[in-house]
Amino acid sequence: MSELGLKPATTPHRGGETRALAALDALIANEHYTATFSKPETAPTAFSPQSTTLFSPHHHFGSLSVRLLYWRVQFVIQKPCNKTKASSIPTNLIGQLLFRDMYFAAQAALGYSFAQTHNNPTTRFIPWHLPSKVDPQTNLVTGSYTIDTQIAETWFQRWKFGRTGFPWIDALMRQLRYEGWMHHLGRHAVACFLTRGGCYIDWERGAEVFEEWLIDHETSSNS
Repeated sequence: MSELGLKPATTPHRGGETRALAALDALIANEHYTATFSKPETAPTAFSPQSTTLFSPHHHFGSLSVRLLYWRVQFVIQKPCNKTKASSIPTNLIGQLLFRDMYFAAQAALGYSFAQTHNNPTTRFIPWHLPSKVDPQTNLVTGSYTIDTQIAETWFQRWKFGRTGFPWIDALMRQLRYEGWMHHLGRHAVACFLTRGGCYIDWERGAEVFEEWLIDHETSSNS
């Protein structure tokens, strides 16, 4: 890593198929957790033990097959001893995989415009601060943005690096920066803070930060 000029990884999360399959085996061995998992009952403040599977980075990099997870979870849920107490779609583990596919399908239907407001028929235009620049020939965002007010740029940088002064938001953004992951409720919280929570900054700026730092980033799920 140092020879390539790369900094040491700060995330505690590690990849690879060997680790992914070992984590899957551990999940399936805990039949009660697997059968009764319910996403709304998980907490972004739970670290040891964690409240979610943390399989999303493995799905992103291909070190864990979505189909393998689906069928192994189904096997546990369908056991007679688990059927009566098992959680159901959409909150159970199967439901989480279906949500993932639903967003992939939505992105496939719209193509590149899915990740931008301009030329996106499903998105309502709102005059956010720091709007994206658009190439008039392609109708696609260019990756740069207009700094319409300096205070908005300051707010954006404080949000990005966890220096807003709001402890909950700052803790989440620092977790994102150092670990490359955060619970989905945390993602909702920081996104709402950036847009509707007072900063009134274009959601595309937040999407770019997610794309830069999330180790499980999927445009379909994080735009």
